[in-house]
Amino acid sequence: MANHQGDEGVAEPRQSSPTTRLAAANRMREALRDRAGLLPVSEAAAQFFVEAFDADVATVTLLRGDEYRKLTTVGEESPGQ
Repeated sequence: MANHQGDEGVAEPRQSSPTTRLAAANRMREALRDRAGLLPVSEAAAQFFVEAFDADVATVTLLRGDEYRKLTTVGEESPGQ
C-alpha cells in the first residue's frame, strides 16, 4: 500500500486477531457504558480512539446530507487540521 502525501510516518495497517478485535470492542463498550446523549457519547468515543490508536487527535463529526457539524475533538489539534 503506497503512502499518500501527508502519510509520512503512518504505519501500514496490520492484521489483528479476533481476540484483539473483541478486546477493543469490549473496551469501547466500557467507555460508552454510562453515557447518554450525543455529546457525551461522542466525547467518550473520541477519547477511546485517541487512546486505542495512540493518536494525537480524534474528531467526531455528524454528517447529514451535504452538511456536517463537528461534535467534539479530543487531543492536541494543530492549526490546519
